[in-house]
Amino acid sequence: MQKFGSVGRERLAEKGRPDDVVNGWETWNVRHGIVGWATQDVAGSWDWISKQPEGNYRKGLMAGWFEAAAAVDPDRALAALDQLDPDKDRTIWSMVAGRMATHDPGKVRDWLAKLSAQPAKEKDPDRPDPTRWDPQPKGWVDGIYHEGPASGEQLAQGFFRQMLRGKMAINDDPAYAVTLKPWFDAFAGSPALPGGAMGNIASALMQSQPAGEVLAWIETHPASAGTFHASANTVGQWTDEQTADEVATWLQAHRDSPAYDGAAAGFAAKAHAFDPEGALIWANTIKDETQRQSLLKSWEQK
Repeated sequence: MQKFGSVGRERLAEKGRPDDVVNGWETWNVRHGIVGWATQDVAGSWDWISKQPEGNYRKGLMAGWFEAAAAVDPDRALAALDQLDPDKDRTIWSMVAGRMATHDPGKVRDWLAKLSAQPAKEKDPDRPDPTRWDPQPKGWVDGIYHEGPASGEQLAQGFFRQMLRGKMAINDDPAYAVTLKPWFDAFAGSPALPGGAMGNIASALMQSQPAGEVLAWIETHPASAGTFHASANTVGQWTDEQTADEVATWLQAHRDSPAYDGAAAGFAAKAHAFDPEGALIWANTIKDETQRQSLLKSWEQK
């Protein structure tokens, strides 16, 4: 169908037009045909699709277009994405994020930086469905939970989460996770980096790398990049009664590391089951008072 699309172009797209372009969808075959058309003529195919009536038919054609454009012209794909509402067209946003994960991270970083700087947009009161991009809640009013507007930074973080999910799904080989490190590093310092992203990659790395190597990578990033949870999860996976002395030796040698607080918390939390007194001592070395008190209170509640 991609071959047909590359030569048939709009004639093939018309073949998949449903009687009801608002509620009906194009066929999957036509969507693949659009990939072929957009690969050959990314600008002309977009112009034609964007002139179609609003509805599911147009959305389906766009999905095929973005699949091709993300590969052959990521600049144009991101420019086109700027024209879409991330709430209204969130299915396309999600799909594009997965595709963009495989392409130039520098371009995507610049785009996410621009998106992060955008102020929150008020939601349409007639469309109360929350977005999938983690808007900040306004709270309960008269028994109804109201969602707040999603800021640009929240939208950018949601897009990054989808990119990471798409990137990690490309290959099931545990060794593939190593390629995620330089990809993630390209976004260092970006407000689009959600706190849990590094932890997800660290967990994947633990399947093929020693914990010390994973922690060495985590240490290259500042605490603001999510190093606490990443190092806590990594050390938590590393710690048991047999490895406790090894982990303690690492902690002693890395007290000034940006990963220290998380590592100490992960070690103390795991060691509490077999050495509660030692775990308490390590917990009290956590420099961040909020994190330290949170861990100590969690033990008091048990």
